[in-house]
Amino acid sequence: MAMLHGKTRLAAITAWIAHAGQETLALAGCRHRGRDGLLAAPSPRTVTRLLGLAGAKALAGAVNAYLAAGIAAEPPAYPVSGPVLQPQVACDGKAARGALRGDGTPLFILSAAAVGPLNAAAGAVVIADREIPSKTNEIPEIAPMLRELNGRFPLAGQVLTADALHTQDGFAELACGELGAHYVLTVKKNRKNLCTALEALCWAGARTHKTQDKGHGRAETRSHLVMDAPEEIKALFPRVEQVAKVHRARTVRYWKGDGSTWKLVTKTARETVYLVTSLTAREAGPGHIAAYIRSHWGIENQVHWVRDTTLREDDSKVRTRNRPRNLATLRNLTSGLIHQAGLKDIAATIRETEYDKDLLIAITRLDPAL
Repeated sequence: MAMLHGKTRLAAITAWIAHAGQETLALAGCRHRGRDGLLAAPSPRTVTRLLGLAGAKALAGAVNAYLAAGIAAEPPAYPVSGPVLQPQVACDGKAARGALRGDGTPLFILSAAAVGPLNAAAGAVVIADREIPSKTNEIPEIAPMLRELNGRFPLAGQVLTADALHTQDGFAELACGELGAHYVLTVKKNRKNLCTALEALCWAGARTHKTQDKGHGRAETRSHLVMDAPEEIKALFPRVEQVAKVHRARTVRYWKGDGSTWKLVTKTARETVYLVTSLTAREAGPGHIAAYIRSHWGIENQVHWVRDTTLREDDSKVRTRNRPRNLATLRNLTSGLIHQAGLKDIAATIRETEYDKDLLIAITRLDPAL
């Protein structure tokens, strides 16, 4: 509730709690009363101590399960007549800047978020995460995270997306075999032979889809070329049914000058990336694959970026014990509740909830009658 009132630093959070009114304390479920019979808020030291003592894994699991339960369960879709957009879960990792574990190593968390219009009402919602141990990386940790998620949020029929680090045979087999899901994965030089083979393909007869976006002084054009995976590609990567080649051209225009003389500068950057997917042409056309690619960035733009900027995670001075991860979990809860309430703009919503009690109740799903 403090974060929904724009309090992002721990000191501001504890101060807001300490000065919360009777109505707010009752809404939050406060039970302790002072000698005067009034509800008494926990002191700042108590809140700070609790954030350090509370089990980070247990808290994250409870929050993730709560948010996952807020997503309507849909039966797996197996298109017959033609391609349809299917629900999507995006996986990505993030380091908590400045946060250290007990052994002095940085805190790094791998997350899975429900993204896209079929899984999240207005934006990405984190429904699973896993702390990455200091002596390993994301690759061996993504399977346990997805298996645990599958126990409470069935992944059958979902489209799983992840960055090129996870373009691994094991991930593809896990997704399509054990989980009954699909994958859309980027191919880079970490899979050298596969990347070289995709570059060598003749894309002349590929099915195409083009998108254009403009705004904030920039324009971006994306051309998607999609075709059935040839046998030589299927021999290099399991379960692949289609391959894609994406051209991106981004043009930025801005004024540059020294205060007296100004000129309009135009710069264009171009990029080509390749992808593999287990979705057949009957299940996903070029436009659907383009949608999965764009939706994947929801975990970066609508979760990680929001935590860094709107909720000021990168400015946090909290460094020790379980506090950094627990605060990250509460930031995920804050943005997830806002998105599940059908609201896209996190910053604007937080400004409104400071003055609109009904909006606060709607977002937190708390019952004022209790």
